[in-house]
Amino acid sequence: MKTKNSGIAIRAVSAAVPPEIVENISYIGKYDKRKVNMQLKVTGIKNRHVASDGREGKDFCLQAARKLIRELGIAKDEIKVLVFVSQTITMVTPSTAFWIHNELGLGTDSVAFDINLGCSGFVEGLSIMASLLEGQKPGTKGILLNGDTLSKYVDENDFATCMMFGDGGTATLVERKEGYDFCCLHNTQSAGYDKLIIQNPESKLYMDGMHVFNFTINDVVTQIQELVDECGEPADYYLLHQAQQYIVRNIMELCALEEGKVLTAYENYGNVSGASIPLTICENKEKFLSDRDYRVLVSGFGVGLSYASAFITMEKPIVFPIEM
Repeated sequence: MKTKNSGIAIRAVSAAVPPEIVENISYIGKYDKRKVNMQLKVTGIKNRHVASDGREGKDFCLQAARKLIRELGIAKDEIKVLVFVSQTITMVTPSTAFWIHNELGLGTDSVAFDINLGCSGFVEGLSIMASLLEGQKPGTKGILLNGDTLSKYVDENDFATCMMFGDGGTATLVERKEGYDFCCLHNTQSAGYDKLIIQNPESKLYMDGMHVFNFTINDVVTQIQELVDECGEPADYYLLHQAQQYIVRNIMELCALEEGKVLTAYENYGNVSGASIPLTICENKEKFLSDRDYRVLVSGFGVGLSYASAFITMEKPIVFPIEM
């Protein structure tokens, strides 16, 4: 499915992660040294931030959103859309977005809701934001929140996943701007829904790593190539979901993406689900100067199996350092 929207741009990005760092090399002893070193070499994930203090994705998103509003001096009645994307919520009803909306003190002339998506959630969230803001007057703003605490669902006795996932939350300021187009491709491979799954709140995460890998180097690669062919736009940077080094590098090579333009953050944060792309932007903040625009290709893929890729403009972006 292809969607196109006009008049949408990313204006600012902020991120927050828990201060506790788990060094993956510390798994030597629990697992064979050679086995751990091989995993480190393949995944490229050295460290992860984990929320051992009980905080959730919503708390890190709230911290990141407050940073945006405070530092940019945004009037709260300017924010008309608040979307919270997560797969690790604890509130059954209402949507967690209402709690965040209240904590931020946003106005009644606005919409707020949750989306239950994982690794594709940033791109899908941008698409929903684009649709909601398209009919509004220029300058109308929305905040896209992506946050998860997947570490609490990881089985420390499952070597395939115990060194992969980190926690955190991000806030992305999206604005209605004339002259900027948003082109997005959406796909679903639901036959693989059970290949990356948490069955219930008491369950641990299960991942069929080989199935997920084959999905990325086939379906996701095809989607990115199709997006580039259809939209035909050069990108300043390529921002891929930070699943792990082996997957990112395979996509980069199969799609012939210029290495210097593919930004990463997995080394120090691991896989942080839907927050991984905006977190990568913040981790590479020195590459985004506020005196020019950047055209970026974003691609999120994972649980569902859901995948979405898009071209979007970052208009003279303000990118904040990652908070702890």
